[in-house]
Amino acid sequence: MVWDLTIAALVALACSFAVCQALIGAPIVDMPDAPRKAHRAPTPTSGGIAMALGFAVALFALGAISTVWRHTIELLSATRATWAAVLAYAFLFLGFLDDAYPLGPRLKFLVFGALSVATALLIGVVGELPIGDMRLVLPYPIALLGTALWVFTLVNCVNFMDGANGLAMGSVAIGLIVVAIIAVNIGGLGAAAISACGAGALLGFLLWNFPGGRLFAGDSGALFAGALGAVVSLSLIARGDLSPFVPPIIFFPLLADALLTLA
Repeated sequence: MVWDLTIAALVALACSFAVCQALIGAPIVDMPDAPRKAHRAPTPTSGGIAMALGFAVALFALGAISTVWRHTIELLSATRATWAAVLAYAFLFLGFLDDAYPLGPRLKFLVFGALSVATALLIGVVGELPIGDMRLVLPYPIALLGTALWVFTLVNCVNFMDGANGLAMGSVAIGLIVVAIIAVNIGGLGAAAISACGAGALLGFLLWNFPGGRLFAGDSGALFAGALGAVVSLSLIARGDLSPFVPPIIFFPLLADALLTLA
């Protein structure tokens, strides 16, 4: 299974890298029109499309080459993995719209909130928090709100940090690799597949983004990457195999930097 995931991650990397090369001349560009922007020339910002294509191709490749993955994964795990991919693409589409036709903050906030709540409902609401030898059971409305807030926060933190080449995507890629390792060890094959393919796709993009900044992820890439991290975390927690406190530790560099800056 580990070798199958490794091959899938390499397929994602190669596909993402190739699509990134094709997108270097894409018409959607980020203009150096603000003092905070470090680049001095219009830069293509469609890297999220390459990541999404690499991720999709890798998932299909994994299904084709891995009999272990096809025959061992449980139906519930496969369903969660499918919804995880669908929701990540929903965030990608939102980011792509914002890249091409900037959305107003109120509309974007409402859509973000709706997608975050949908993610919590479809992947799994975190209703218990382990505290020592005890388990704190949360009322359902609070559990739903807290789960949606996790998705909303992580996705926005990745988007917030995406201004520095390599920082946000690199941090998410490392986090997804860690999540994949954890998932393999606890039998979460669906989450392992999503994490490994996602990490490979992000690494293929990073070869163009860091350090030269020849291609940006854009809102589409940042929202897609953040959503992958959020949904695979919830998927493992929903199985009952992972403490809800582990994902914030894995993605702590992104959360701490963005939230402290905002504070």
